Amino acid sequence: MTFNISCLSIRAKLTIALVSCAIFTPACLVAYTAIIEEQTLLEKKRLELQHLLHTKSQFAKSLLDTSARGVLFLSQVPAVRIFSSTNFSKKRKPTSTRMLDQFAKINSTEVFVDFLKTNPLYKQLTYLDNNGKERLRVTTRSHVKNK
Repeated sequence: MTFNISCLSIRAKLTIALVSCAIFTPACLVAYTAIIEEQTLLEKKRLELQHLLHTKSQFAKSLLDTSARGVLFLSQVPAVRIFSSTNFSKKRKPTSTRMLDQFAKINSTEVFVDFLKTNPLYKQLTYLDNNGKERLRVTTRSHVKNK
């Protein structure tokens, strides 16, 4: 079954052309609209994710800045400075040195506890010596672990 368009009248040819345009044009418009809508939704989602990433990044930066300020503050507290200069060797020390070490540890513990009370961001503070060995830990429940 072959269809020869040349045999049709001009009126029939125009009717076929108009019907084709009437079907093809809306189909193209629908497809174009769907593509534009998809691109718009993707762009909106990209902007939302970009905003979320920026917000999370700013929050992380804020936490790091706060932590850095806390460490700097604690490093300048006299009791913590004395405690950090304490030599934790196993050698026998004179009584006065041992008492000073214990005094520094008690004062540092109090400073750590007070710092945790006023900074709810932190749940625990731990002091590590130069060798990375834990010497003092204070948690928000004020449990002190002495090493």
